[in-house]
Amino acid sequence: MSQTKILIIEDDRQVADALQLMLEFRGYAVDQANDGSAGLRAIKASSPDIIITDMVLPELDGIGVLKAIRTEYPKIPVLAISGMGPEHGDLYLNLASKLGANAILRKPVRTGELLDAINRLLSSDPLLADH
Repeated sequence: MSQTKILIIEDDRQVADALQLMLEFRGYAVDQANDGSAGLRAIKASSPDIIITDMVLPELDGIGVLKAIRTEYPKIPVLAISGMGPEHGDLYLNLASKLGANAILRKPVRTGELLDAINRLLSSDPLLADH
């Protein structure tokens, strides 16, 4: 079985690097994109197995990213994350769920929560469940 590929779309470099380190330490192949438009280009170029996207992004926000993913790549599982405070963060994450995010997490993302969410996404796809 090939290595599971995860794309992180996140404009905060420290957050993206921390997520990447957590995931690579667990054996995942990880790529990063720092805005929504770059994220969509990276999806096309690398065909990730899972996408983690922030909801507040430059160029194209997480709402636009989710809409594009659900239109062009409906089978790729998406984990939406947001750290916009309790009120705005919840609004973004609730909207992400309605737009088709398979899982949502509030920042700061804890390692256990992240890994549990990824495992749930992998177990819901029989082609990826053997990671």
